Amino acid sequence: MRLARRQPPHAWARILPGLVALALCLFFSNRAFAQCYTAPSGLTSWWPAEDNTADVVGGNQGYFTNGSSYSAGEVGNAFSLNGTSNAVIVGTAANLKAQTFTIEGWIQRASTSIMSHDPQGNSHFFGWGDGGWAFAAQSDGIMLLTMIDDSEGDAGGSVTIPADLNWHHIAVTVSSASSGNVTFYLDGVNTSTITYTPGTYSFGYDAAIGARSDTLGNSFYGNIDEMSVYANTVLTSSQIYGIFAAGPYGKCAVPIAGPCSSAPGNMISWWKGESGTSDTWNGLNSGTNSINVGYTTNGYVDSAFQFSGTNSLVQLSSAAILELSSFTIEGWVQRAVNNKVSLDSQGNGHIFGWGSLGYAFAAKADGTLLLTKIDYSESDSASNVKNSPGPQLAPCCRHPVRLRS
Repeated sequence: MRLARRQPPHAWARILPGLVALALCLFFSNRAFAQCYTAPSGLTSWWPAEDNTADVVGGNQGYFTNGSSYSAGEVGNAFSLNGTSNAVIVGTAANLKAQTFTIEGWIQRASTSIMSHDPQGNSHFFGWGDGGWAFAAQSDGIMLLTMIDDSEGDAGGSVTIPADLNWHHIAVTVSSASSGNVTFYLDGVNTSTITYTPGTYSFGYDAAIGARSDTLGNSFYGNIDEMSVYANTVLTSSQIYGIFAAGPYGKCAVPIAGPCSSAPGNMISWWKGESGTSDTWNGLNSGTNSINVGYTTNGYVDSAFQFSGTNSLVQLSSAAILELSSFTIEGWVQRAVNNKVSLDSQGNGHIFGWGSLGYAFAAKADGTLLLTKIDYSESDSASNVKNSPGPQLAPCCRHPVRLRS
């Protein structure tokens, strides 16, 4: 297949009305995860911050408040927070409402003199609002665990985050809110264990990265990377040290539970449709805009994108890595009606592709799968690109679709 050199500035999925498109994948180049640390069991949520706010494990997708920004992180990229009402809100996060837990991630201060622009001076790394817990630091850099707005005080040890601009791995484990130990770690080392018994935490507000969620106060001034929460799990010292020691290699990708198939080599993008447009494989090609797109919990694998068939699409970034001449596209689709695949007057529905003169994996009005070079006139010349028809999509079922070029 020969593609024109010129590619339009955006790739998109413009898909059938109500189409399910789960685990849509593209394969091209090898990815190595050498020297990464196997993610410990119990990992409930993990935000790698690869230019998106996706939770790649637990489905607690986030969104920025008061501006979004990313910077170079310890592992890939990181959230960059300005210290003034700036945070990533991650929703009600029912699976994180635990009394026993571990929180760990990487932080980098933006100033050697302050932790936050909040008048109080304290900064929150991860936590909730009033009555919930928060992993935080005092204005002098001493790490603490607190029940927010509780009059009984905080669990503050003797662990001080250095007043430098380097990356540091921080962690806290809590064995119980009512009768347990709180242990702080800095750069993989168990540095302080204290007893903290504030009572039962409540969760009347959203969870947040980088500030308290209810007021957006105590916003951290700096960068946060790889924030991870392990609900009802206390990691061991060796596990926390292993994550720290992996450094820029980070934690290894988490496999899906159950008899799943291992992802083939050379995969470069994977859009799961789990209530967000994130590219969960490498974060490089996450959706930048979605128009008339919903989600359904009745996907073939968990949730799925749901398209209306009229100006309904997920638009990606410039996606230079997807400008390919040899590739495979695969995913699951389900028609919404049995007599058409799009409400467009032409009748064709695009599953994945580009704009004019780019490639598109699509289906004709009768359900026949095809590969096309968009807006390229058909010719009998064998040297020119033509629409390549394939099998048909039956109106009854979910179908695995695959294209190799």
